[in-house]
Amino acid sequence: MELLPRSPAEFGSARYWERFFRQRGQRPFEWYGAFPELCPVLHKYVRPRDKVLVVGCGNSELSEQMYDTGMCEDIINIDISDAVIRQMQERSGSKRPKMSYLLMDMLQMDFPDAHFQVVLDKGTLDAILTDEEEATIAKVDKMFAEISRVLQVGGRYLTVSLAQAHVLKKAVEYFSREGWVVRVHQVASSGDKQQFVLPVFVYVMTKFRKIPGSAPQILEICPEEQDKPMRVESAEQLVAAVKDRQHYALLCSQLSKTPCGEQVSLDLCNKESGQPRYTLHVVDSPSVKPSRDNHFAIFIIPQGRETEWLFGTEEGRRQLAASAGFRRLVTVALHREQHYEGMAGIQAELSGKVMELAPPGLPAWQKLAAFAQREDFGELHGRIQCEVLVLQNAASQENQASQNPESIQPLLNSGHNFSCPFCLFPAPSPQTSTLARSFGCLLPVPYHTCTGRELGVLCAGPQLPSGCLQHMVRAAGAPGSVPVAFPSSHQSPSALQVPFLSVGGDIGVRTVQHRDTSPLSGEYVVEDVKGDGTFYFRRLIFLRNRNVVQSEARLLAPAPLPGQRKRRKDKKKPSPAEPPAAIDKSYLCCEHHKAMVAGLCLLGGPDPLPGTPLAVLVVGLGGGSLPLFVHDYFSQAQVAVVEIDPSMLEVATCWFGFSQGDRMQVHISDGLDYVAKLAAEAPAQYDAIMFDVDSKDLTVGMSCPPPAFVEKGFLQKVKTILKPEGVFVLNLVCRDTRLKESVLATLREVFLLLYTRRIEGEVNEILFCQPNPAGRWDPTELGARAQALEGALRQSGRPWDSSYVLADMLQAVRIL
Repeated sequence: MELLPRSPAEFGSARYWERFFRQRGQRPFEWYGAFPELCPVLHKYVRPRDKVLVVGCGNSELSEQMYDTGMCEDIINIDISDAVIRQMQERSGSKRPKMSYLLMDMLQMDFPDAHFQVVLDKGTLDAILTDEEEATIAKVDKMFAEISRVLQVGGRYLTVSLAQAHVLKKAVEYFSREGWVVRVHQVASSGDKQQFVLPVFVYVMTKFRKIPGSAPQILEICPEEQDKPMRVESAEQLVAAVKDRQHYALLCSQLSKTPCGEQVSLDLCNKESGQPRYTLHVVDSPSVKPSRDNHFAIFIIPQGRETEWLFGTEEGRRQLAASAGFRRLVTVALHREQHYEGMAGIQAELSGKVMELAPPGLPAWQKLAAFAQREDFGELHGRIQCEVLVLQNAASQENQASQNPESIQPLLNSGHNFSCPFCLFPAPSPQTSTLARSFGCLLPVPYHTCTGRELGVLCAGPQLPSGCLQHMVRAAGAPGSVPVAFPSSHQSPSALQVPFLSVGGDIGVRTVQHRDTSPLSGEYVVEDVKGDGTFYFRRLIFLRNRNVVQSEARLLAPAPLPGQRKRRKDKKKPSPAEPPAAIDKSYLCCEHHKAMVAGLCLLGGPDPLPGTPLAVLVVGLGGGSLPLFVHDYFSQAQVAVVEIDPSMLEVATCWFGFSQGDRMQVHISDGLDYVAKLAAEAPAQYDAIMFDVDSKDLTVGMSCPPPAFVEKGFLQKVKTILKPEGVFVLNLVCRDTRLKESVLATLREVFLLLYTRRIEGEVNEILFCQPNPAGRWDPTELGARAQALEGALRQSGRPWDSSYVLADMLQAVRIL
């Protein structure tokens, strides 16, 4: 039987719909948007005394359900198909005397002006506006004009739609231009996998008199039925917001059906500000053997640790998921701009949303238990009570004893709908019944909230078999109570939920100490975070690349003042919100900084290096940790630092303990210009040159250094100002393989001796370049020189971090 049109244009054809309904017969056709889903939105805008017009009614049950639930009775339905109008008149004529069906074209209606308070259109606009051809647009304009004519001022035009971009844009632009208020509701899905994957929307256009020079258009979106509307500035923004929700629905549908081959990431935003609140990564581990309890888990990354390799890289998250032992792990990063009420608050906030990302095959009891943790569960619980009352009343109306499940079952299997203005109970689906029987429930009934979400299995009866945890829900004014069953007598819903994991069981500590904007580096923050253990760290982060730590320093615990010793009972534990402030200058946080310092053992000479006069040029200041370490541990070193951004000198000085002096000078200049000037004036003056400078251009596959710093002409100038036995140390961060090979080839052309050291778990690669191949050392000799250098540095009288072993930093060095 051919029911689908040969072309989209046929959706607007009377002949097509006449043939469609003749072939379909008496079966109701609900294209999308069933009554339980639409009800929460409709009851906001349709009042019992309203006169309602339904255009393009078809043989949908929507009008009948609105009538039967008491939402509204004065309903006129029109359609261009004579077959469907006669069918609906026969179906509803005697049952619903106040509702009528008329054969009429909505493009030319016979009703007087301002005759209706509500005009309802379910899929009709989508059917007509199939393209943007001139004839189609003219037809839609005529439809809108007629609806506007028959609608009273203050009346509402409700359109149920899949919100294709051109359909939504046309409706919004037309009615906002007429001075109407436009609001778009996203309809909560029922979770029925047989329905459309795309979400359903309801456009609510409220008619106002058009006043010249009146206030600008009012456009709003309500992402879910319980949310407050959010104002947007333009039709384009409204279309974009809807498109985001459509993409999210497609993503959830994909994730619910098949494991994801690649990691999926998405942001969940704050409803009030629209700013990202959580960043989620979905990681599947097909190698994990499935069991009853390892389908799905959520991992909360402690604040400030989202930049670590384990949490901030794909490979790290893959290892985390595999070690956690779950088939699907969703990692959750917390944003510094947001406030969080501890792990329990995050769990309540995320429980409902993360279930939309659940893997295929997740047990229903886990889904139901997760809903019990939602922050709006109290509201849902109230709706469940309402539904229980409807179930019991419907059973009593049919002379069924509500305490006898055997007598209720035939009523349910007959397809009888138990309904109220907010809820609808369908007969149990085979899938739900099978699932319920596996739990040992007496009476399997899928129950929904009025949003259409299926929450689980309702068990009506005086008792439940052992193995079920009973939650008695008593409806006001109803005899007895109805238990909601969970599949374990030993666990509560909170214990049955999808696991929420974290490091140490908390959400970490993050304190933003300073926030500003630099004309060169953009917006940045200085923040203190608690690391893995008892230490706190201070970090500089450029928000244009918020997952990369630009500079980091460990903080020292505050020492008591002389003579300020306290008795043991007076000691206070430091507040987690008040990390220590002093910088530990003996500790290099960044692995690439440790490798760069270790590379100084390549410098020749029989004397211990720390006491030898050295001239060192560092390009790129950041927080100043690298030049500070060289200055403090190499007592005869003269350190010159070049930094293009004066804001970074202020940050390093105020927040990272950096200071200038006789042996440390900072030059505010472009590194390219500074090196070029030195090469022209005074060649061969530096023992060591270190480049640790980031690129401001995020479109290039190399984030450190900027491409101009590794061009052959500039590298020749670097070689010019380097002493023949000196070493040029470069921090290279390049994800583009071909670009990286090109950089290495250029370096080999300029420098005759080239060592490389990859930083494990990071993209960084440290290159040690020397102009003279005579200074080449084999790995054994390099290790010995590194040990000798470390021994000399340890004797400087300054504290030394025992975890920093220079020889280890050079073990993986290889010669190119």
